[in-house]
Amino acid sequence: MRRLFLTAALALLTTPAFAGGLGTMTDAERSAFRDEVKQYLLDNPEVLTEAMQALQDRQDKAAALAETKAVTDNSDAIYKDADSYVGGNPDGDITIVEFMDYRCTYCRKAYAEVEDLVKTDGNIRFVVKEFPGANDGLPGKNTKSGGPGSLAFSPDLSRLASARQITVKGGPD
Repeated sequence: MRRLFLTAALALLTTPAFAGGLGTMTDAERSAFRDEVKQYLLDNPEVLTEAMQALQDRQDKAAALAETKAVTDNSDAIYKDADSYVGGNPDGDITIVEFMDYRCTYCRKAYAEVEDLVKTDGNIRFVVKEFPGANDGLPGKNTKSGGPGSLAFSPDLSRLASARQITVKGGPD
């Protein structure tokens, strides 16, 4: 059955209607065709908006698939990295990974909500990833290399509390 379908599809594609008949048009036919397409678009400009929306939807879907693949391909580094702090319920069935930067104002704004969510749910495994963003390259403040105030700088579990205070308050007490 599959072989019959493939044979029929190939036969259909070789017919003049599907075989790229535009290449065999005369200059006059091509000009008339272009004029018709142009007039159609002028009469129905919403078609352009629909086409642009279809393109945007297609691009969004491709981007979402690429992001999912990136997370899947790097899942061990994201979820099981031994250097990342794990808080909340280490055996929780939901994992939240927070990529944070000590200078990020959005990280500071999200702090209370994330902390409340982790505390009240009780079944959330909370992983903190120090995002090497704006702090990179600044002497003594490079989170990637474990400068003062970074999670990598302090080995004990209280390190998250001080790191989260730095995030919220903008600096240590």
